[in-house]
Formats: sequence, C-alpha cells, structure tokens
Amino acid sequence: MNKKMLGAGLVIATSLLASISPAFGDIGVTVVPGTRAASATDLVLPEVNSEHVSRYTSGAVTLWADDSTGSGAGWAVTVQADDFTGPGAIPAANLSAYWAAPVATIAGQPVDADGGPDIQSSLALGPLDQPRTLMQAFEGFGMGTYSQQVGLLLKVPADTLAGSYTTELTVSITAAP
Repeated sequence: MNKKMLGAGLVIATSLLASISPAFGDIGVTVVPGTRAASATDLVLPEVNSEHVSRYTSGAVTLWADDSTGSGAGWAVTVQADDFTGPGAIPAANLSAYWAAPVATIAGQPVDADGGPDIQSSLALGPLDQPRTLMQAFEGFGMGTYSQQVGLLLKVPADTLAGSYTTELTVSITAAP
C-alpha cells in the first residue's frame, strides 16, 4: 500500500509541476543624462623685460573636456581670452594658440581618427580675442573625458608698463558642432 500511495503521490506531484508554467518579470532601469563640462589649467607665463621692442613669452595649458550626457550628440570646446589687465593693458589679440597636441582619452570612448575628438583644422589656431574651437567631437563620438595640451604665445608690446598682468580664459563646451 505504501508503494501505491508513493506512486500515486509522484504522479500527482509530477502533474502539478508540469502544469505550472514559469513566470517572467520585467526589470527596468532609467539612465539619466550626466553633464558636459570643459576647463583649462591655470598658467603663469615666464616673465619678460619691458623694452622698446615687442617681446614674446609662451607656455602651455591643458584643456579638459567631459561629455557624460549619454547623448552622443558631439560637442565643441571653444577658448577665448579677455584683454590682460595690470598697470596697463595688453590686448587679447596678442595672445594666440599656436600649437595643439593630439587629444588624449582619459576615460570613455577612444579618440577616433575621423569622428574625434580632435582639433579639426589649423585654422582653429590663432589669436584668442575671438572664440577658437580647439577641440571637437562629431555626432556619435566624444562620449568620455579628454585632455589636450595647447601652446599659448603672448606678444608683450614695446614699452608696456612693468607689473603683473592677468586675463580670464573662457573655456566653453557646446553640443553638436
């Protein structure tokens, strides 16, 4: 009798398991956009003597660009300087971006030879009294953090008053170049 009950129990248990269909649940997640930001390191240029002829001094800044928006829209980083102020003035047109190193990937999507980010043209180099696009990524590229060294050259005019001079370097990043 125990064998019959055991056999009957197995048949019932097997039929119950066979009639239970697996249940599936949905799992969802929302990815919210991060930020897009750009900045530059501070720079103190080597000193020059006040003379009756123009003098030049140079140095390099590091530009940083980060696109954590998850949009893939692409972006452009522009740089512009104000006039130098101090005991006198030095026009912003006297400060130029005159070389740019290749863009380096810090994190995220690697640099692409066609899509960037990179400096797109030697026309980007020149006086910083107007906005200059020094780093750019096309649509589908530039989703990461990047850095780029940029050489700056300052022409100090003849007979500039002695003293310390400063300028504000405005670094902006905008979507979709």
